[in-house]
Amino acid sequence: MNLWSAQLGKEYIITFKAEDIRSSSLEYFRTGDAARIRSAGKMVGTIGQILNHTPSIGEYNDSGAVYYPEETGEDLLNDSRVDVTGTIIAVGNMTEKGFLLDSGEYIFAGSEMIIVTEHIEVGVKIMNIEEK
Repeated sequence: MNLWSAQLGKEYIITFKAEDIRSSSLEYFRTGDAARIRSAGKMVGTIGQILNHTPSIGEYNDSGAVYYPEETGEDLLNDSRVDVTGTIIAVGNMTEKGFLLDSGEYIFAGSEMIIVTEHIEVGVKIMNIEEK
């Protein structure tokens, strides 16, 4: 093993959750898109797959009252609000401080960030980080 390969990290699967986004945004989570942390401009990895999407807990109607789309029979994909769980494939190393991305940023389960891809900018919460 040479010095360069010893410094490269391993591949990890980062599971994220994006809460209360428009269901029409689902099409903008595209497998293979590069994902960066907006505030730092650092690379996180590439979008893997969308594992699931579920209706958000509650929504507000035009008068400001909370309602639950599944109780009204509303078409949940008719631009309602959803929570999305997906994956990002990242390269880095697990350390005592958290997961160190090859781009030099630390992340850990429970951390929140805004990620930016070519097609979407969205706030996510890191749910899990595991070796691929």
